[in-house]
Amino acid sequence: MAARVLGVIPAKARSRRAPGKNMRPIAGKLLIDHTFDAAKAARSLTTVCLTSEDPEILAHAKQAGLETVTRDPEMSGDAVHASVPIIAALEALGGADAFDYCVMLLPTFPLRTAATIDAVVARAVDAADNVLSVSALGKTIHHLRTVTDSGRVRHITEEKLTNFQSQDAPPLHTLNGICYCAPSGPLLRERSFHYGDPIGYVTDHIEAWDIDTEDDMRFAEFLLKARM
Repeated sequence: MAARVLGVIPAKARSRRAPGKNMRPIAGKLLIDHTFDAAKAARSLTTVCLTSEDPEILAHAKQAGLETVTRDPEMSGDAVHASVPIIAALEALGGADAFDYCVMLLPTFPLRTAATIDAVVARAVDAADNVLSVSALGKTIHHLRTVTDSGRVRHITEEKLTNFQSQDAPPLHTLNGICYCAPSGPLLRERSFHYGDPIGYVTDHIEAWDIDTEDDMRFAEFLLKARM
């Protein structure tokens, strides 16, 4: 039997650095609609749900044919991790009894593709484990530094190498938030997509472009138009 997979889009109204970004147009459609379209085109998702505290966003999602879950406004604060409303939405729609897997689809990745969603879900289902999307940094741990309040550059590791080559250490990757998938049971138990020893799914840097600021909006518009 095919896995029952719930894709959840957590979309709040408030944004500090790019006000109202989810409902603003970018490259001919609302930012949130880029995620709607990718999610609806993904063959692996049984159900696509949007969770929000905002009546306008909820109404827009219903009009687009998505399931909706109205979240408590307290789940939309800056200190609340995106997994909190996602897990609440999964529980509201029946939890592990209704869905075998749950997928996080943040609405701030307009270059995300349905193919990536399907690939992440397939990897999770094949391994019966959690999968997190990542991007290669193109650096090793020996490249990384912190800068002190006084402007001094410090190593982040006790193993200090100078004049090193990139092959001297494994390449680093960073979580990018494009698409996370986990079996519903462990997700509900651990209350996080990051539990255990997750599998990484590597995406390219362009698809990982995340909208956080006004400059991000402008560059994403350029990238999306270049794809057309």
